[in-house]
Amino acid sequence: MLETIVRNLKGMLADSNDATMLSSKRVVAFLAFICCVIAFFVDLFSNYNVSPNLFDAMMWIVVAGLGFTGLEKFAPKK
Repeated sequence: MLETIVRNLKGMLADSNDATMLSSKRVVAFLAFICCVIAFFVDLFSNYNVSPNLFDAMMWIVVAGLGFTGLEKFAPKK
């Protein structure tokens, strides 16, 4: 079960050109997404208020990282 999750996670973060290498854009976007999820739940369930500017900045990192990664699929091959 855990092996399947790790294999799928590696496949999701792998570079589109070389499946054995991790894509730095995907890793950064995934880590920023995890930070956004944690910040959302901390803000929701605790008395600590997360700065909206900080949350927006992390959200834009996720949007830009995943957007550029998605555009790679439509780019012409070299």
